[in-house]
Amino acid sequence: MNNMVNKYLLTGFMVCMLLFIPGCWDYQAMNTKALAIGMAIDQSQDGNPEKFRVTIQYPVFSGSLGEGGGSSENGKNHAEESAEGYTLGEILRSIQLKINRNLDLSQIQTIVLSSQLRREMQQDILEDLIREPRTNRMAYMVSSPFQASDVLSAKLDKISASDDLSKRFGGIFHQNGYYISRTLWEFWRDQTLPGYASSLPLIRPWKDQTGKVNRLLAEGITVYPPDGKVFTLSKKQTLSVNFLLGTVKNMNLDIPYHQKIVSLSSVYGESQMRCFRRNSKMILYARIYIHGILGKRGHVSLANMPPANVMALQNSVEQYERMQILQTLKLLQKHGADVLGYGEIYLQKHPEQEQQVRSNWNRIFQKASVEIDVQAWISSKGVLM
Repeated sequence: MNNMVNKYLLTGFMVCMLLFIPGCWDYQAMNTKALAIGMAIDQSQDGNPEKFRVTIQYPVFSGSLGEGGGSSENGKNHAEESAEGYTLGEILRSIQLKINRNLDLSQIQTIVLSSQLRREMQQDILEDLIREPRTNRMAYMVSSPFQASDVLSAKLDKISASDDLSKRFGGIFHQNGYYISRTLWEFWRDQTLPGYASSLPLIRPWKDQTGKVNRLLAEGITVYPPDGKVFTLSKKQTLSVNFLLGTVKNMNLDIPYHQKIVSLSSVYGESQMRCFRRNSKMILYARIYIHGILGKRGHVSLANMPPANVMALQNSVEQYERMQILQTLKLLQKHGADVLGYGEIYLQKHPEQEQQVRSNWNRIFQKASVEIDVQAWISSKGVLM
């Protein structure tokens, strides 16, 4: 009996305590803070090359925006506000004045950066974001050749603005061979590593027949060389980068084989990368293992394939992917953009050469010899691995 009374007393005490928890009931107080969940950074709309435009997206916790106003529509669970200026701090203060709220970047989830921004301006913005103590440094960063604010505000089917990146970007993560993931901190770190070229995933908004944006597609990566012009890699070239990094997992892949297309499923890759000198010549080496299952996806049936044909298919996959990887690596060498971390691999064995790598790695990378070895294992119905 005493135990029952104690339980009732404890339950009553906990219910009463909830009344004194601040913030749980005071929605008006919550609505005085703008909790940023997304940011888009574009070129200035007035054509001034020294200015840039920032769009902040934040949730709305009630039907009213209070005194601040903003650009929310009725029934919309988030609002957006934009401003232009010469520095990030100046722009954020302008947005705060417009919405009459305290802007909080601690929970920001996505930062969309226009790939049209000048390299120097992009670096200044990145440094300002890192220096801001309240910024969530684990926010995902993406780039787009289109208006960054359009990517941020895309009205995706059955997705709200407050959903995390994996939901908002739909099937991007499921085809991870065509995509790389970068957080704000990783993007900043890449720009500070010796001999490293930073990169961001390239996102394109996809419109249906009515002109509505209901999907966001991965279109490759944007590469930011330390001393060169920004350029992009296509989806196929991004796949080659991911094979080199060993980050391809559980994806579908089409391979040309005897004037037709063979579809592989459950493809994943492993990689061993090395960087060393041989007779005073720098060597960029990689051994790549590709595993996959012969699958049906429109072109090829799941009929039994004789072992000899499986071996021929494996050789074809090895030759095709080796050619694709070599072409991609040659393109990166042309731009002096080591997005693969060969310079870091070399420094692990030769830390005494850090100063040389920091100052000259892009030129060393351009002149290095490349050795790529690809091995494929393809399984077919009725054939044991």
